[in-house]
Parts: sequence; structure tokens; C-alpha cells
Amino acid sequence: MFSTTGWMLVATGFTGALTLRFALGIAAKKLGLGAGTTVHLAPPGGVSSVLCGLISKARREVLMVLPAPRSKPLVEALISASKRGALVELLIDPAAPKVCPGECEMLRQAGAALYFDPERAPVVGTHLLVDHNVLAVGAARSGAQGDPDGIDNMTVLSGQAEQANQFRDFFTVHKGHAQNLFASPAATQQTPQTQPQQSVPQPVAIPQPQPAPAIAQSAPTQPMINPNDPRSLLEAAREAAARGDQNRAAAYLEAAKNADRKLQEAAAAQANAGFRVSA
Repeated sequence: MFSTTGWMLVATGFTGALTLRFALGIAAKKLGLGAGTTVHLAPPGGVSSVLCGLISKARREVLMVLPAPRSKPLVEALISASKRGALVELLIDPAAPKVCPGECEMLRQAGAALYFDPERAPVVGTHLLVDHNVLAVGAARSGAQGDPDGIDNMTVLSGQAEQANQFRDFFTVHKGHAQNLFASPAATQQTPQTQPQQSVPQPVAIPQPQPAPAIAQSAPTQPMINPNDPRSLLEAAREAAARGDQNRAAAYLEAAKNADRKLQEAAAAQANAGFRVSA
């Protein structure tokens, strides 16, 4: 059994643990840590005031689905978040550009991206995801100044990763088949230019007729030469000498001498045989 002092120490430790848990809970809530759910039913200033308070804490991104950005405080909060460097993307109703063109242009100039899908049903309700940690879902009225007050409500979920992931998937799917409100028409017209261009026909090189091979001057067409006629051989020797072909001229001259010698021998043989050879 504990003594009186022991029980006092146990009580002090237990009380200190509860105090520490309470203090950590408050600190986590202030820092946006830990899971929590808050319901806002017709809050003072409307749900737009709740949304503006959540957006004012955004540091990385703001993903929002709403019919039209008509509330001036809400538009100013979104512009301020974009100027702080947060990624601001909105999915709006296709009729929003006609309902509030000025507010849409202000958001564009601040760097926010607005998407709409003309083939889908109108956007109903308002959803907001801030820094993938705080998710707000409800029926918020983004009414313009002077509109009658209405009953609206908002549920804020903090630190609930499963619900945040579901909303991110929902937002990504609908953004995938939506159109950018401020897409440049010139950018869409440049798409056909990515198609392969028709090849320009190149001139076909027509083969030119090759010139006939030149006949070697060293072998010109020679007249018919009778190897047994000394005169024909002498004439061929003169032509070869005129062309500067001394070797061929000497050969013809030698052949002419041999042919003349054979003729003389033949004439002598006929004379000895009693035949008369005409001069």
C-alpha cells in the first residue's frame, strides 16, 4: 500500500498527464494538426466567412468547387492565397463566366486557374481542400452584395487523410474532362501544327547520258594494209612517222623491206624457171 506521500505523487502525475494531453490538443488544433470535425450552421457573416478563414491559412494549395465566385470576401481571400504562392484551382459552373465575369478575371490576373465542364450537370454545393489537411463541405451561398440572406451550413474536417484523398480524387477526375476558362485560343490552334507536315517533293536527278569514251589517239583507225605490198607498208610507215609513232613507223619500214625482198626472190625464181615477169 502506498503511503500518503505516494498517493499524492500518483495523483500529481495523473493530473499532469491530463494537463499535458489537453495542452497538446490545443496546440495541435492551433497548428491544424490532429483529426477534428466542426459543424457551422448559419454562422454569423455566412459560410463565406468560414471559408475565408480557412483559405487565409493556406500555404501550399487551395482546391475549391463552387457554383460561382460571387462573394467579394471569398474572391479577395483566394487572390491573397495565390499571391502568397499557393496553388489556387477552382471548378465552377459553366454559367459562372456570364454571372460574374469581373470576379473571374480578377482571379485569373492573380494567377488562379478556373475550370468548367459544359457537358456536365451544374455545380451544386461548395467544397474546399486546403493544404491537403482541411476539408470543408457544405451548402454555401456565394451571393453577391445585396442578395437576401439565406440559411447555409458548412462541415469542416481537419486531419482526416481518407476524406482528403477522396476529395482530391474527385477533383482530379472532374478537372481531367473540364476546360480551362482562360485557355488561349492561339494555343488550341497550334495543336494541328503538331501533325506531320507533308513532305515537299524533291527534284529527281535525271541521269545524264555518259559521253562516249574517247578513242585513244595511239590507236586510230588504220586503213587496210597489205603485209605483202611494200608500197602499202611504206605509206603506213610515213603516216606513223607523221603522228610521231616512231616505233610503229620503224616496224612498218622493216615489214616493207621484207616484203620487197620476198617479191624480188619470187621474181628471180620465176626468171630461172623461164617465166617472164612484167616490170
